[in-house]
Amino acid sequence: MNAISITRRNPKTGRTETPLREHGWYVLGDPAHGRDKHRERFAVRVRTIEEVTDHLRRGFSVRMSDGVTRPSLISPKSLQIRAAGEG
Repeated sequence: MNAISITRRNPKTGRTETPLREHGWYVLGDPAHGRDKHRERFAVRVRTIEEVTDHLRRGFSVRMSDGVTRPSLISPKSLQIRAAGEG
């Protein structure tokens, strides 16, 4: 399986953001919790980028960061998902 690349260009800073790993986990927001999906008690954690991709396809948001600005949950419609090496 090819490596997966998930990125977003932050519209305010122009920096490229990638999924953030926190203590070995990627953190996602479940759309079933609506406006509260960002709350810690509703966080969904997965270990692999493939699991992140599977959840994004089901409408989950993923915590992203550029390494400088504060991380935030980003919806799948704002992301570029591709196999590494794709143009």
